[in-house]
Parts: sequence; C-alpha cells; structure tokens
Amino acid sequence: MKQGQRKSVLVTTHKYDDIIHMTYPLENRDVAKHPPMSRADRAKIFSPFAALKGYEEAIEAKQKEM
Repeated sequence: MKQGQRKSVLVTTHKYDDIIHMTYPLENRDVAKHPPMSRADRAKIFSPFAALKGYEEAIEAKQKEM
C-alpha cells in the first residue's frame, strides 16, 4: 500500500466518529407504533439461528460418552 492510500483509509474510517454513538431521533408516533425492544427480547428473536448446525448435538454426544 502506498503512503497516499493509507492516509485516505485513515481519513475515511474516522469520518463519522462524531455521530456514531448518537441516538436516532424518533418522533412520538414512531415510538408509539414500535416501542424500543429490550436486549433480552431482541436476543430471543435471533437465538433460534445457530451459527454452527449440529454443535449442540455434538456436545450432548460427548457428554454422554463421559
């Protein structure tokens, strides 16, 4: 990578540092229609999607061996 390319990458990665942690402005009607979801409830939605299929079964089989 050339010197000029590296500098442009650094500038690009820090371009939005000032707004990245800001909260999204919601109007009252948006909050009433879709109230914010708790992390626990959000986790319940995505928990059925296991990253490794068969992992749980492999763990159970290994436990039975021991």
